Amino acid sequence: MRKLDIPIAAFILSFILAPMIEKTLIQSLSISQTGGLIFFSRPISGTIMVIAILIFIFSIVMRFKKAKPDNGIGM
Repeated sequence: MRKLDIPIAAFILSFILAPMIEKTLIQSLSISQTGGLIFFSRPISGTIMVIAILIFIFSIVMRFKKAKPDNGIGM
């Protein structure tokens, strides 16, 4: 946990909630006829999914920027 810099509270919370989320995800995908498009069918769910995807992409980009070594030349 310390090597990966993962907070213990977040790990425990995800460990408890992951099976419930997985179960409801499988249930909603089996009910819908359109597959994954069910999560983009309503404006509010589409907005939430787009925001979640943008946050995920932003975190990956920031991690790569942080890992890039500074060569000490200007920008």
